[in-house]
Amino acid sequence: MFIRVAAASLAIAAASPSAAAEVNYDVATETYICERGATIPVTYINVDGKPALAVATIEGRQIPMFHRNLTGGPVYVAANEQESYRWTTDGDTARLTFLEADDSAKEQTLLALCQRQEQPSVE
Repeated sequence: MFIRVAAASLAIAAASPSAAAEVNYDVATETYICERGATIPVTYINVDGKPALAVATIEGRQIPMFHRNLTGGPVYVAANEQESYRWTTDGDTARLTFLEADDSAKEQTLLALCQRQEQPSVE
């Protein structure tokens, strides 16, 4: 899904350079240390100043996620329904959960107490 979205965006940009120039995006990579010493690197992509996508490395795999505003607040949800990960941030803390693609499933916390690490400054 992520590849198709990126390919569609590139196709639009190639067809209409003026439309592509109107989109502003920021990319930031953060590293979180969670309980049991688990490390979760996450790259966030904001479009026009609003959260849009995140790619988290979970169990050695890169998981693309779309930003959603759900009843519990904003959350990043895995693009692939079969990889039902959810990444919720609140300031410098985050939480990784899993919700199966089943109407009767209950959300399970995989990693809580994830703390964003300070990035070394680049001079």
